Amino acid sequence: MVVLAVANQKGGVGKTTTTLNLGAALAERGERVLLVDLDPQANLTAAAGVDQVEAGESTAALLGRERSAAGLVRQLKAGLGLIPSHLDLAAAEVAAQQSLARETILRDELTTLSGWGITLIDCPPSLGLLTVNALAAARWVLVPVQMARLPLLGLNHLRGLIAAVRRHLNPELDLIGVLPTFFDPRRSYDRELLAEVRSALGELVLEPPIRQTVKVLESQERGRSLLDHAASSELAAAYRALAETLLLRLGMVSYAR
Repeated sequence: MVVLAVANQKGGVGKTTTTLNLGAALAERGERVLLVDLDPQANLTAAAGVDQVEAGESTAALLGRERSAAGLVRQLKAGLGLIPSHLDLAAAEVAAQQSLARETILRDELTTLSGWGITLIDCPPSLGLLTVNALAAARWVLVPVQMARLPLLGLNHLRGLIAAVRRHLNPELDLIGVLPTFFDPRRSYDRELLAEVRSALGELVLEPPIRQTVKVLESQERGRSLLDHAASSELAAAYRALAETLLLRLGMVSYAR
């Protein structure tokens, strides 16, 4: 199983949107994809159409070692599953600070799973224990970055944490790419900033840049992925292209058309 953490300590940069729609695009291509909501705000859970109350136990039970990962998986559709989150995860993070091997709880649980080809972890907007758990469990990190200078400045802090986790917990961890989000090609500012990012980061910049449209908000309000809500839209095509790019980078060439 290939594990990717979708991370950025800055909130509102498109982590949840990326996780859900990339997961749907990968499942559409024949992958078996597990989504893990590791954010106490549970936005991924809601965007996937799962009610927190009806979801029952969540990643909070996982972090507290009360339930196994396999017992928490909810099937969303063919080839796409979810381990939901709940507001209780915030308290579970505090309690886990006193646990032995607290940084590797998620990794230990995910290794017990079978039947999933790719796992995408939606990280909280912080660099705390939850994000460290995601990075310790992951092979790759995908970083959505809003096309604005302040969110881009925070990228260095995340790269520093990735380096620290690589040294102490997970020597295989690496950055698979930076995904420009909230891109508006009509604005000269966005076009100039994207050119700077491409110049600075080179092949780490994933294509195509993701635009923000009203269809994203509509799909999340309906608890569906964009590929289910607006399958023929330009943005759905962008997530399909992103899925193909990542499969190629992961070396899963047999699935890339």
